[in-house]
Amino acid sequence: MKPLCSRKFAAVVLFLLLGITSSVHCQRSYDSTYIQKFPDTLNLRVLLVQKGLHLSVRNNQQNQRFFFTPWHRNYVGVGGFLWNIGFNILVPVSPSLKGEEIDRFDFQGSIFARNWLFDGIYQNYQGFIQASNEFDPNADPDQYLRDTQIKKIQTTVTYLPSGKQFSLSFPFNQGMRQRKSGGSLLLSGDFSYKKIASESNILPDANLLVDDPVRKLTKVEAYSLTTMMGYSATLVYRNFFAHAFGLTGLGFQNVYYFEETEKRGFAIEPTYDIRGAIGYDCSRWYTGVYVSSDYTISDVEGWQFVSRTSQVRLYLGIRFTEPHFLRKIKPKFLKKLQNSPNIPLPFFG
Repeated sequence: MKPLCSRKFAAVVLFLLLGITSSVHCQRSYDSTYIQKFPDTLNLRVLLVQKGLHLSVRNNQQNQRFFFTPWHRNYVGVGGFLWNIGFNILVPVSPSLKGEEIDRFDFQGSIFARNWLFDGIYQNYQGFIQASNEFDPNADPDQYLRDTQIKKIQTTVTYLPSGKQFSLSFPFNQGMRQRKSGGSLLLSGDFSYKKIASESNILPDANLLVDDPVRKLTKVEAYSLTTMMGYSATLVYRNFFAHAFGLTGLGFQNVYYFEETEKRGFAIEPTYDIRGAIGYDCSRWYTGVYVSSDYTISDVEGWQFVSRTSQVRLYLGIRFTEPHFLRKIKPKFLKKLQNSPNIPLPFFG
């Protein structure tokens, strides 16, 4: 099995297990005044998705800033719910840069239960253009960093006490519908690992001071344990809705970096997780846009490595009565589950 296929398979298996576990332990009813469920309904939607891992490096004292681009990839696909099991199938459509070794693997998955949200991220980006602005399509050949890699692995658990009258999954996967405005306090924690590595220097020598220690920086690894708190709410007016989600807290980091020898530092840095959505849902059909952004900082010798995992989803879908033949072949064990898993299938391509 190829390494890329192995990563896809491992990510899918992980979230299948998480989804099944959350289904078994969270079989409590919602308040139907606030939450509308869709039993025996086939839900289908088309998707336009942008996912990315944005990295910038800055030194405020020296008034310098560098960006590593391209930092995102675009996808089109289909998704929906069958037997109350969610799925998405995405195909990348971003054009490749001719003649350059740039590779992207980006998995962002979420498992929703009534009072819990489990998020997972695995991003592995290889090859970049280094520029002083967000994107420079006319980069010089020496700005291509073919051997530079950025990897991020993160697991997040979020608890919402008011899950009976508030659906956190509705703006994301439309498996159910928020009928009346509602909200909930959020308590969250995560563990993350981030690596930035290059066979040569991560930052360009020509732009650095002669005595700057990062002139010989070849690797940065950061392990972070984060605690966060926030709030989420969905406002409903007739069939229109607006959703907001915000978490903020502190990340306790161990940072290892390699100049000529390995060094180590400890820091406490602010973290943010912001999401939002707007759309229209009249039970029969729905449309909207969903955005999310996860923001972290790591410090090395006065330089800040700022990373941001992002996702934007545009969707248009329809719900209709499940065909009779699908009801007949529905597995019996799924009929007993009130919260079935949302399966994040890997993209193709």
